Amino acid sequence: MKQFFTAYGSGLEKDSSGAVSKRLNDSHTTQICFFLLFARPLIKARHFKTITQLFGLFMQIVEVDPKEKSYYEANPNMRVSLERQFRKICVQDKLRLRGRGRPRNN
Repeated sequence: MKQFFTAYGSGLEKDSSGAVSKRLNDSHTTQICFFLLFARPLIKARHFKTITQLFGLFMQIVEVDPKEKSYYEANPNMRVSLERQFRKICVQDKLRLRGRGRPRNN
């Protein structure tokens, strides 16, 4: 138990939480994974019909920061790249939003 508190104290002295927070903001993969982790109850409740809807919510959260919003508005190709990465992670996670079967008629 003493080792735990020693490690905790060392982390506080070195401002490890600040470094982790900065790294989290820099990594899109980490942001996507945390988003999918926290959105899991909504996903399991079938709140989203498509990955596009899920990505839309993710972008709403990302674009709360005005700098991020202006960045993606100025660089639409980066938004496409982020969506591609989002879809790839969803596929790797074997995320299923709809059951198999015949598609709905709209």
